[in-house]
Parts: sequence; C-alpha cells; structure tokens
Amino acid sequence: MPVRPSEAVAAPQRPPTRGRPPARSRASRTKEPSGYPIGPSDRSFLRRTSTHRPTTGFFLDFDGPPPARMELAARVLERAQELPALNDLIRTADGSRWRAGAGVLDAAVHIHCRTGLNGPGHVDEAANDLLHHALPPEGRPQWDLWLLAGTEPEGFRLCFRIHHAIQDGVGAAHSALALLADSATRGPHPHQASRPTPSGMLRAGRDVARALRPERRWPELQAAPTGRSRWTYADVDASRLRDLADAHGASVNDVCLAALAMALRSWRHERTASTGAGTCPDLPTLVPMSTRQAHELHTPGNRTVAHRLLLPCSEERLRDAVAHVHRQTAVVRRDRRRDAARAALDRPLVPALADWTVRAMGNPRTTPLSTSSITFPAAFSCFGARLAAASMFYNVQENLPTYVSFTRTPTTVRCALMRDDALARTAPLPHLWRRTLDETAV
Repeated sequence: MPVRPSEAVAAPQRPPTRGRPPARSRASRTKEPSGYPIGPSDRSFLRRTSTHRPTTGFFLDFDGPPPARMELAARVLERAQELPALNDLIRTADGSRWRAGAGVLDAAVHIHCRTGLNGPGHVDEAANDLLHHALPPEGRPQWDLWLLAGTEPEGFRLCFRIHHAIQDGVGAAHSALALLADSATRGPHPHQASRPTPSGMLRAGRDVARALRPERRWPELQAAPTGRSRWTYADVDASRLRDLADAHGASVNDVCLAALAMALRSWRHERTASTGAGTCPDLPTLVPMSTRQAHELHTPGNRTVAHRLLLPCSEERLRDAVAHVHRQTAVVRRDRRRDAARAALDRPLVPALADWTVRAMGNPRTTPLSTSSITFPAAFSCFGARLAAASMFYNVQENLPTYVSFTRTPTTVRCALMRDDALARTAPLPHLWRRTLDETAV
C-alpha cells in the first residue's frame, strides 16, 4: 500500500465516468511498507466504548445531476485501491502499527445510494441518520460513501465516512478528493514542520495543565451523553468572511471563532434572560491542528495535535472578539505550538505520557467544546457537478459531546454543529453565528 507523496490527486478528465489512478512506481510495486505507526490519538479513538465507532468524514454538496451508482462505484473503488488508509488495516500483535489486512473493497459494502428524498430537509435527515449507521463490519476497510439525492435533478450530497482512528479530518479531505474529483485538485495545505521553540514547548505544557482544571462557568454545555448525535449547519459567503478578516487585520478562521464566541454569548443571554444573569464568561475550547506533511497525505492514522483557546464570549462587539482571538492564534503560530505538541506526543518523557495527554486534553469536564477548521482551497467537480459547500463531521462521543467545524470552500464557509442529543438546546448556535456575521458592518 504505497503512500503517494504529491498533494494533487491525479484523475483523468476523459472519460468523466471513470478515473484511472496514477500508475505505481516500480519501487512501490516491488516493496510494500512494513506498516504505519499507531499514535496516541489513534489509540484514543480505538478505545472508545460508545455504541457506534468514532466516525469522521465530510458531507459534500454538489450543484448538478447526481451520478449513477455504477459509475460512482467504478471510479471510487478503482481509486481507493491506491490509498493506504482506504484498504483493510489491522493492528500488529503489539498494537504499535497498522499493517495490511485481507479484507477487500466491495461495492455492496462501500458504496450506497438513497434517492428520491423529498427536498433539502429530508437530505439533511438522511445525513443525520448516517451519524448512527454502522461502518462496514470488522474485516473490511473501515469507510464508505453514500450518495443522497432528492427528487430535483440539480443537486446531491456525497457523504464520505471513515473510522476516526484511521484518518483525521485533513486525511479524510485528501481521501475524498482522491476518490471524487474529476481532475487533479489541490487539497488542504500540508504542514511544513519546523523545530519547536522553547516557548512553544512551555505553552504546550501549560495547555495540558489548564486542561486539568474543571470548567464550571458553562453548565449549559454539560450533560450526561446519550450516545445519539445530531448535525445542523449554517452557511456564509466566503467573500463576506474574507472582507471582515481584511477589515480587522485577521484571518478568516479568527473571524469564524470570534463570531462563534458572539453566538455563544447571545445563546447564553437568551437562555438566562429570565434569571437576570450578568456578564458572560469566556469559554475554553479545544482547537485541533493538523501536522500532516506532504509525504503523509494518504497515510493512515491521525496527524493532529490541539491547543486550548479562550473564546472571548465576554466581549460585546465582534471587532473586539476578533482582536482577542487573533492575539491568541498569533502566539500559537509564532511559538510553533503545533510542532511543540507534535514533538511532545512523538517523544514523551514517559511512554504512557502521550496517551495520558490526549485523554487530559479531550476531557469534556474541562473543555466542553471542540472547534476545528479545514479548507478545500480549490474548486472541483464530481461527474461534472460543482462543489457548492462542505461540512466536516464527527459522530460525537462521550469524550466530546459538542463539536463545531468550519469548512471552507472557494465560495462558502459552513459552520456545522455536532452535538449529543442531551445538548439539543445548543442547536441554534450555527444560525446565531450567521446572524452575528450578517449584522456586522465591514
């Protein structure tokens, strides 16, 4: 199972119904890798005890007629053979590495269609159902693809799902592009690793120490999980967010996070108006960061670390919230925090320390919300239909009952909320996020 080092995924433009993956080099045909390391984040997902296996992936919305199931299956299964994470993987006896298993790809197992859905609302309900639908059985590659289409011919949704122990969000994005794009398409930018700085190592350690302190100021985000997830979302034009970011001297991601802080503030005040509650406290959130490098785009396993960021819910204006977020993210970049956290997990002082760190950082009692951001930097089509919007998802588990993702395409930024049914009260957050941005003058 060779790892393709290029960021672009080769796919021919003719014929549009089939894709022939690039030929493997002679070296890759004659020498298979010995396996891929299983990291502490992978082990954390493998230990999950919920009813459903931890699943991540993307809901991808396209403008255009949906492909036929047979042509979709032919393209996807042919290309999947070349992607290490999409073939059968089993753990070595000592549990330290993934190696190739004997399970095979099968259209009946990995490609599914639901058509005739009555409008966008039914398509959304079908997508929500997939948060609880079982992945392929053990002994088969742990991913699948679903085509959801309504009665109208000009639009459909593709749902790529994969076990979270096998791929993180950036890895899943590269897999989705490799399987679906009509032509070579750039995926999320790979990380360029640098030497960690002493200040970055110190602050990464502080993040872990702060993760041990219970968060008691936001009881609204605490609840005993039910094991049932729900997904809801709201969209904003990418150009609108770009204009706001430029106006405030910040990044689009900074603006997204600041608007989320304002949404949480509005949501909390609406819920506590009858009690006369005063100020709104800031909220610590866990922010994953990709460390996936150019040679690892299709490598199995999670290549992520995380840092703690305070969402400035105490601020009354978006302008001030953006400035607060930007100061924090600028320090993370300057101190090379992701490289420091990666080094700490890869080379812990004590072997069990890395696994303990992952558990500590993901404790919902201390960090009740996780927020991630991912970008599809280039437009692409699938069987001639253009990508309109996308959403990264995760079927939230007992360690993470509330998760927000910002998924950016060239035209749209989609704010998606994944939450446990016990936290149904959080459902308005994406729409409050959009309202904040709509009501803010550039």
